[in-house]
Amino acid sequence: MPFDGTNSNQKAIGLKGEKIARVYLKKRGWRIVSKNVKFGVDELDILAVSPNESILAIVEVRSTDRHAGNPEATITARKKKAMRRVANQVKSRAEMHNFDLRVDVITVRLSPTIPAVQHYKGVIPL
Repeated sequence: MPFDGTNSNQKAIGLKGEKIARVYLKKRGWRIVSKNVKFGVDELDILAVSPNESILAIVEVRSTDRHAGNPEATITARKKKAMRRVANQVKSRAEMHNFDLRVDVITVRLSPTIPAVQHYKGVIPL
């Protein structure tokens, strides 16, 4: 098995966080268009349309377990560059369907009870 830079526990935390983020968005009226789409070396976690059908959002999901630090702190300059590259790939599709494109981040802090979810909108200027 190739080494991908993450251990299985981190991967499980990430997958659980992405599922929680999708449920969070759906409960708020967002429509999930796709998930885990590869663009070369970059990956889009969630692509979603806002409840009023005006925004196409690229949603980066950052998750940590209750013992780790802030998931917001895991967004490095390298990750921001990758998010911009993905936005450039998606931009023409958004324009074709008359959507405003936005890059959001959803953080998920897992806990044994209720996970803490935070939605940061428009985190990278496009």
